Amino acid sequence: MAEYLNQRVVEDGGRQKDGEMQNGIRLCRIVAVSFGLLCVLQVTLNISLRLADRERDQSSVINQTQPERRGQDDTCKDQLALERDQVRAERDQLEAERVQLNTERDQLKMERDQVKMERDQLNREREQLNRDRDHLNRERDHLNRERDQLGANCRPG
Repeated sequence: MAEYLNQRVVEDGGRQKDGEMQNGIRLCRIVAVSFGLLCVLQVTLNISLRLADRERDQSSVINQTQPERRGQDDTCKDQLALERDQVRAERDQLEAERVQLNTERDQLKMERDQVKMERDQLNREREQLNRDRDHLNRERDHLNRERDQLGANCRPG
């Protein structure tokens, strides 16, 4: 009876499969999955080693050209510092010009407002002079009429 406990009999359309056969299939599957995992692990290891090798090669090239690049870097830094100083000086000059132009603009606005006030005052004075002239003209005309009437009344006739 112990022999039959380890074996399993499955009926499939009249055929019988042995438990050992199924165990063999399971074992093949396990081996195939394990082999696939080993392949994935191998690919990952190859890629990481290749990247590490490439990085090491690049760092050795950089280290060999470092003294030449340091001289070039110093020259570039000097040129950039000079350009920076020139740009700052130009910026400061433009800022001073901006302040001066704003001051001139404000002054011109004040002068414009003053001229407008003077113009308005002159217009008011002109209007007053026109009214005075019209009044004097009417008064002259009135006096002329009175003179003419007096002259007509005083003539012998």
